[in-house]
Amino acid sequence: MLEAVGLGEHVNKRPNQLSGGQRQRVAIARALVNEPRIVLADEPTASLDKKSGREVVNLMCSLAKDKGATVLLVTHDNRILDVADRIIHLEDGCLSSFAQSVISSTRRMMNLLSQSARKGELTKRVADMSLNQFVNLLERVTDEARDLLQATEKGRDEAFESMLDQALEAFTVKLGQVLNAERASVFLLDAKTNEF
Repeated sequence: MLEAVGLGEHVNKRPNQLSGGQRQRVAIARALVNEPRIVLADEPTASLDKKSGREVVNLMCSLAKDKGATVLLVTHDNRILDVADRIIHLEDGCLSSFAQSVISSTRRMMNLLSQSARKGELTKRVADMSLNQFVNLLERVTDEARDLLQATEKGRDEAFESMLDQALEAFTVKLGQVLNAERASVFLLDAKTNEF
């Protein structure tokens, strides 16, 4: 089983000689070695970075499928939800479908953004960032926007458009700085008219 989780050469190592991801893999091997019908996993990605967390969950699901086991995974990590066959949301002791939860959370987030976003605030913050901070922000915003659009399949409400306009303006100004441009402009294509 250790070989199945990629740790065959680490069989004689102590836990303190393994990385967090390797320790999680040992836990998976231990959970599956007796071929249980159900595996209960409580926050299996809690101490792992995105890549290691994804590898651990994929490995756990793959091995469980090979062994004919069901995995019941409890997590706060939204980055791994696409692995699940079924998602059930539990909040304040109440169960709801994942779709209902996403819609409710998205509404709360959009209302919060529309109330708290001051014109120009994001532009000022982004302008003061280093290049590395800006690149990290772009990656995070891109991932979060993609996740939001996929989850809701809706991106046309007023709060979202306002937030997107502010982000595009701020990022355009920063890209102009990075490229030492004399000016930077945003041109958006209107989906209805196909005009800028």
